[in-house]
Amino acid sequence: MTQEQNAKRLKNILSAIVLFMIIALVALMVIGRVKGYFDSVETLSTFLAGFGVLAPLAFVIIRILLVIAPVFPVPLFVAAAAMIFGPVHGFIYVYVGNIIGCIIGYWLGKNYGPAFVKGLISEKAYNKCVERIAGQKNYNIFYAIIISIPLFPDDIFVYFSGLGKQDFKTFIASVILFKPIVIALYCLVFGGYLTF
Repeated sequence: MTQEQNAKRLKNILSAIVLFMIIALVALMVIGRVKGYFDSVETLSTFLAGFGVLAPLAFVIIRILLVIAPVFPVPLFVAAAAMIFGPVHGFIYVYVGNIIGCIIGYWLGKNYGPAFVKGLISEKAYNKCVERIAGQKNYNIFYAIIISIPLFPDDIFVYFSGLGKQDFKTFIASVILFKPIVIALYCLVFGGYLTF
């Protein structure tokens, strides 16, 4: 096999994995909504308890899926992580899931372009994000700032990092360095170690 054939094969394998994850997300959304698993921290705890020792892995997978398609309020899941697993382990599970999800989201934006992203979010949300980005002279700084702001719906900008000119090294460095600030804050607050 040539290098080009290997690259094409790898892209097909990754596409199949991503397609499987999107199907899993849709199934999770339907089951979760019908059974009320994602209505509160308590119901999410009950849902995760069903996985036994694999509960942390289930949580990480859900967090990955939520970066790829942010259809549920992420603060609920981060709060649940801190309350179910404790602030330290909760932080680790959220952080790992977030990094993996960000890598996949960036890759999807880079390889499948605007048409794919428009298929995941509404056109209104897409245009609003494009409008925000268009006004930024330095997207790298903009992205680092927005992922550091609590309650800001920043997961969707993962795709725009891939769509735009932000290179992968800068993107992942921002995620690794700045995303922990918000995750740690959530885990400390919802773990009961920090109050306002």
